[in-house]
Amino acid sequence: MQKTRLILTALFLPFTAQASEQFVSLTLCSDRLEPQLTELLPYLDKTILINETFYPQLVAELKKLGVKIIPINDSPQTPDELFTLILDLGKQLGNDQKAADLVTKLKSQNFHLNRPLTDTLILSETGVVESYYPQYPVLLSLLGLTPLKKPLTAQNFSLEKVILSQPNVLISLTDKQGYNAQAELLHHPMLQDFFKNQPLVSIPMKYTYCFDHGVWQGAEKIYEQLK
Repeated sequence: MQKTRLILTALFLPFTAQASEQFVSLTLCSDRLEPQLTELLPYLDKTILINETFYPQLVAELKKLGVKIIPINDSPQTPDELFTLILDLGKQLGNDQKAADLVTKLKSQNFHLNRPLTDTLILSETGVVESYYPQYPVLLSLLGLTPLKKPLTAQNFSLEKVILSQPNVLISLTDKQGYNAQAELLHHPMLQDFFKNQPLVSIPMKYTYCFDHGVWQGAEKIYEQLK
């Protein structure tokens, strides 16, 4: 990560190699911290992709300076909405073909596992994932898996609750940033023993930080472990 906190998200990476227009991404997915106008001064001649809802004051300051802004407000909730956003960005940034190629690739990928038992629990190193974010149901759908019928919540999260939930598949999302109790739970002997004859897979958390094409990359990595 750059110290300026100007981070290109996975969604936009395919457009950068031969882009006809240079840009900086400041979306909710790419940056959870508040950037300062002074950090953006070297980039004011670029197009800025920014979450207007998350950075209202910064957006107002940039507009006063006449900076070209494309609003990216993390609105896609379904694959079709995401594909529409990718195509729209490709058009606005002069990368129509790259955007179209990416959408075609995502639509053509098949990671369906055809498992008879599909109830799946997704855990991260901070506990149960917040399943209302679109990346998690889409990830499961790509794999032909389903969420638990009685989902766990942060309020009732414990080793005992995890085991009693009887998931057929456990997916752990890790970033190995440091110690915490939830991260240790993923390696607890009781949990490991419960899953010794059942699928327990792990992928880096980066694939599900945002609802972008990284979800498809994460699905591919899980597919390779479970097929």
